[in-house]
Amino acid sequence: MTLSHSLITVITVIALLLNTQTAVAEERFTVRESYVNIYSGPGRGYPIFDIAERREWIEIIQIRTGWFKVRSQNGKVGWAYKEDLQLSLSPSGEPISFEQYILQNYQNQRFEFGFSGGNLASRSALGARLAYRLNSFFSAELGWLKASDAISTSTAYNLNLLLHPFTLGRLSPYFTLGVGQFNTVPDSSIENALASDSDAFNVGTGMYYYLSSRFLLRLDYRNYFVYLSDEEIGSHQEWTVGFSFFYGSHAETLFEKMFSTSPNTLDFEIGLFIGSYSMQDLSANTSQGLRLAYFISEDFFVEGNLASSKLVDRGFESSGFNLFSDDDQMRYYSLLMGYNALPGEIVFRGKFDWATQLYFVAGVGNTEIKNEDYFTVTVGAGLRISPTDNFAIHWDVRNHLFNSDLFGEEITTNNFEIHYGLSYIF
Repeated sequence: MTLSHSLITVITVIALLLNTQTAVAEERFTVRESYVNIYSGPGRGYPIFDIAERREWIEIIQIRTGWFKVRSQNGKVGWAYKEDLQLSLSPSGEPISFEQYILQNYQNQRFEFGFSGGNLASRSALGARLAYRLNSFFSAELGWLKASDAISTSTAYNLNLLLHPFTLGRLSPYFTLGVGQFNTVPDSSIENALASDSDAFNVGTGMYYYLSSRFLLRLDYRNYFVYLSDEEIGSHQEWTVGFSFFYGSHAETLFEKMFSTSPNTLDFEIGLFIGSYSMQDLSANTSQGLRLAYFISEDFFVEGNLASSKLVDRGFESSGFNLFSDDDQMRYYSLLMGYNALPGEIVFRGKFDWATQLYFVAGVGNTEIKNEDYFTVTVGAGLRISPTDNFAIHWDVRNHLFNSDLFGEEITTNNFEIHYGLSYIF
């Protein structure tokens, strides 16, 4: 199946999802203060187009970060800020308090997934992990960490048990013990060097810092003991910092405790993109990839990208020199922090209001070219247009900077990419 066919299939599925009428429980609140502002979009940068006055009721339909999509008593649909709603009354007649339920959900989390970056064996490293909370004191975790330099590339695969000695608070330490594999592949330019695939175990400690919603910061230290032979054990240290998300929606817990049902939450975004990737001093080629984002707040989000591009240079081919083979593919991934700078709207004939966000991103990642890994810094900007709450169109411009030695001499290259894509927000 070609990429164009895949995109058509995704568009069709998204269209069906958008047109499907889902039964969403809507809970009423009574405005206790003088009024609640109703915004046209989920952010303070959007205009206020209506208000819900004191003693009027409003219904909650959806949740996105700290914003609630509501329907007012006069039938207007818009967005209200969490802090404004906390000044209102729940159906039971009591003032609303969100924070206690969000904290309880954090303390009773089940699944966690995240990304990290730092140092492994004195080399820059990037990794990912998936954990499951067994009970109040223990978690099981799968981890992957990759580090590379000009000499070799090392990859650590781990299965760890984490001990949480204290009840989860905003700042929570833990200890860890695990087993796994430690693989090292030397650079192809080093003669007579052999790859190694060794069993290993690790011990370490770390710290969680809970920020908001489902978002955590995490600091890790581990010492890997690698079995180099029957009589020799090597040691490597890991220092990493990263972010994690826990699953078990705080909104679901919040509303299941306050009421009997819960509205939909809109914290994640997943999508496909296609575009053009131009490596410095080489011709541009088609790129395609997958985007996964998490909205921390109305201003900030984190995003992961996994993409590839066929390596072809027509300038060299026309001179009779083939720099790349027919099977050569460039693969790259990046972990980015994004900032929504300019929220706005596109209005069509006064009937259709499409939310827009101009955003900036920056982060780190890895680029693989001809089995060589290059640590990459990515910066860029993009425009997100949302025809509906669950559907977004993207246009992005990125610059991927890494040290390349394709032509013998190592230089820092600027590699520009322009792509567009479709995303589903859930």
